[in-house]
Amino acid sequence: MFYRVRSVMSELNTREVGLRVLLARRRLNWRQGQLAEKAGISVMTVRRVERGIGRPDTATLTRIASALGVSFSSLVSTEGAVA
Repeated sequence: MFYRVRSVMSELNTREVGLRVLLARRRLNWRQGQLAEKAGISVMTVRRVERGIGRPDTATLTRIASALGVSFSSLVSTEGAVA
């Protein structure tokens, strides 16, 4: 599974993933700190993901997806990309 996720992340722009996280967080009307707390990660990590800086690992994206109540695949899917 790690290999599959890695290949998807290679294909998908990290800015796209960040935008999906940002939009999901805003739909919940949460601040970055609230997402960080619920996902058990730092606020700096949330900021980096949302800005598309670096490549977040699978565990981080899984925690973010779970906190946001969305599927992991909805964050990393190459189908239906946000423009």
